[in-house]
Amino acid sequence: RFSITNQALIKIQKGSCLLSQGNLIEAESYFKQVLDTNFDLGYYRYYAEICLAEILIKQKKNRDAEKILSAIPINEISHQDPEFSSLYYSTMSEFHSSEGNTKSFQQDIEKYANAMKNLDANRSVIIDQLIYDSYTKNKESLISLRNKNLIICFFATILGTFIIFYIKRIYNIT
Repeated sequence: RFSITNQALIKIQKGSCLLSQGNLIEAESYFKQVLDTNFDLGYYRYYAEICLAEILIKQKKNRDAEKILSAIPINEISHQDPEFSSLYYSTMSEFHSSEGNTKSFQQDIEKYANAMKNLDANRSVIIDQLIYDSYTKNKESLISLRNKNLIICFFATILGTFIIFYIKRIYNIT
């Protein structure tokens, strides 16, 4: 099970790299290999479908791309994964641009911008949590160390005072 999933994810990565290099035919074959498996890949299957649709749009096969994109349940997914929805709306805007549908293109660009804002906000929260948690843990550690040092200094002072009084008493120093 894991090796099949890993192979599919590797093919998705290879396809993505080839797509970004403009090698559409090879990228298409990798995405089709992933989609031909009947294995549950979750969102990664949708990612492969979106990338395949992007390739089909670039190849002027808009009807095939439209079939793929219309089958993706974006309303269910967009709230959970802004990165995925930004990719979807970017591809949809590319599709509507190639169709010459400026109204839908404009709507998709707005949805894309909102998805990117959500993605940015989510990443900011994660980064803030990492920084704050790290700062808080570091601060707590420093406070704990300072408290330990204060206790040691306090007891060392008391011990030193007792030793001084003890020495004065033994040697009758006034």
